[in-house]
Amino acid sequence: MARPIGRMLGGFVCSSCYGDIKRHARACPICGEHRILSELGDAGNAVCATCAGAPERYGCTRCGSERFYVGALCGACLLSDSLDAAFGQRESTPFATALHDHFNGRQDPRNARAWLLGDGFSSVLSDMAFGRLPVDHATVDSIPGGPRRQFVRELLIECDVLPSIDHQLHNLELWITEFCAKLPANHALIVHEYATWTILRRLRRSAEYEDTRKTQGRAARHTLRGIVKFLEWMDDNDVSLRTLPQPALETFLSSVPHESWMPAFIVWARRAHGTRASAQPARRTPPSLRISELQRLAVYRAIINDDRPPGHRLACALLVVFGISINRISQLRPSTFEVTNDQVRVTLSPGKSTPLPGPLATLFRLHVLNLPADNEWLFPGRRFNRHITPDAIGTWMKRYGIPSTHLRVAALYQLAGEMSSKLLSETTGLSASTAGQYVSASGSGWNEIPVLYDPDWASDLVDDAVGEMTSAVESEEHPLSFIEDE
Repeated sequence: MARPIGRMLGGFVCSSCYGDIKRHARACPICGEHRILSELGDAGNAVCATCAGAPERYGCTRCGSERFYVGALCGACLLSDSLDAAFGQRESTPFATALHDHFNGRQDPRNARAWLLGDGFSSVLSDMAFGRLPVDHATVDSIPGGPRRQFVRELLIECDVLPSIDHQLHNLELWITEFCAKLPANHALIVHEYATWTILRRLRRSAEYEDTRKTQGRAARHTLRGIVKFLEWMDDNDVSLRTLPQPALETFLSSVPHESWMPAFIVWARRAHGTRASAQPARRTPPSLRISELQRLAVYRAIINDDRPPGHRLACALLVVFGISINRISQLRPSTFEVTNDQVRVTLSPGKSTPLPGPLATLFRLHVLNLPADNEWLFPGRRFNRHITPDAIGTWMKRYGIPSTHLRVAALYQLAGEMSSKLLSETTGLSASTAGQYVSASGSGWNEIPVLYDPDWASDLVDDAVGEMTSAVESEEHPLSFIEDE
């Protein structure tokens, strides 16, 4: 039995209960104010000291508030002191004003204060606030650690302290500089030249219309690592780009048959270095279907009937029904969804919303009830003001015994068989080319039919495609026993 350490609620309480009552102010059932409910009322329920006629013991010595009480001060006053120490008085500089307003707007000031005191890179923000470091992106680039640096950059952009930039493109530029610095001089020259005039040039052109995606940055890194391996292989075989014979190139390609970057690199090498060899681009096709529709339906039913939190089930169901990638699910915002009295609609591509099936709409309504008032993410993470990581959603999906990639591909094939590539792109958020590949591979023939696009008809088609799946699950035709671990 825990040892009692304090007197509350008409008796002695243990340290765990004492701390919970003291740290979490709640609405008093009598006066309605958020106070520390440390006393018992006439009805035997917990009430504040004022309503119980007892002396007040837990008010903040500075402002009198009992919310987020720690020691002798409330959470808001403690956070204000920490902000003054880190960035100076609120009115001292525009930088300090922006940071004060940002952190003071959080629902629980204790989380913001813990971040200020716990993370080492907050000292960089202090140096920027007091003029010891310039307030620019170059200073943020000096912070070690990719995720930590990214968080500080997003924080300063959100506070309008730094101008907005394309995060993925900027991070890729930094990575290329660091990557080339570790290579031999002859390899670094080729890699940096190709990265600058082919990869970055293409991404900058694309960034004029939309931000660079994480997958694009990952593909660029994979390409440059593959080029380094190719250059090392040429050194081992005493050949160069200029003297590379066709048989030697084909020998290398036979050892790495799935390197899709090679044709574009060889085209560039022919133009920039006089390479005589050539490589034919491989025809791109979507992944093959690895599970049956019965298995996918069984997983969907298991998700809907599971006893886990609604948010966990909602994230998994969005992947199984719409084929949305885990990365994109983790970054969804509540504003992506439109709630009316009779349905919930999700917007996965600009100007096009798709209705959620009844069970998913119910999960969404239950999930948003528990979201913090100041939260901007549909699936908030453990870190302050950050969304959940894709790895966490992947862990949730492992409960159902089938790889999430297989479930997503199966969902996309099912939708591709029901609609045209244009509608598939609008419904799932896929690019037009990828949607066309799925429709062609599904054998539905939609790409060959010149359909006059009617938004109302298209919406009905999406409803039917998703509704068929929901009806099949509710009909009890597909038990979970159909799932087979690979």
